[in-house]
Amino acid sequence: MANENFRLVSPDFDNGGRLPRKYTADGQGALKELSPPLEWYGVPYGTKSLALLVQDIDAPKPSSPLVPWVHWVVINIPPSLKGLPAGFSRMEQVLGGDYAVIQEGVNDWKMHGYRGPKPPTHGHRYQFMLYALNDWLDLGKKYPKSILVSPQMLHLLWSAEIHTVSKVNDMAYRLALPMELARIHDAFHVLMLTNYEAGMLTVDRKTLYGRP
Repeated sequence: MANENFRLVSPDFDNGGRLPRKYTADGQGALKELSPPLEWYGVPYGTKSLALLVQDIDAPKPSSPLVPWVHWVVINIPPSLKGLPAGFSRMEQVLGGDYAVIQEGVNDWKMHGYRGPKPPTHGHRYQFMLYALNDWLDLGKKYPKSILVSPQMLHLLWSAEIHTVSKVNDMAYRLALPMELARIHDAFHVLMLTNYEAGMLTVDRKTLYGRP
């Protein structure tokens, strides 16, 4: 349920803009796979806690065309907070105060906390969903993304979202190619799609993402 007064933003990227490299797996050194900074406004009256879900909504899966790949699940965010700073993931206890009660869930790499994108193709969209709930969630120390699409969501009051993209859009990349290379690009994609639909091409998702 959306509410135009309940807004989620980031000071480091625009809605629909590119996700900065330091928040991806392509960053360098300490500036790599940091959880992005987020801010929210207009938290609905009656909100007891906030929950956050970050997922790649263009992630492929061999058994179906698109199945979102979860990068971050966060629950029990106090509504007294106005946002999360950059690099917040796994720092709840260090930051203390209201941050200390926040819980991070298990992403699709079966790890707690945030993990940055490294998609196999350009132009993947990343959805940041913030949920306003009328209760706290008591789910123990381990819980998957399914908690945000489960009966727990009966506590949902409102939601807000923003999107970002990885690298450049594949179509923009194609249009920038010389005509002959563009034809090769298109022929390659047709061949891959044909082999995939014929069952001649199988892909393990972890291998596809190049991540353990």
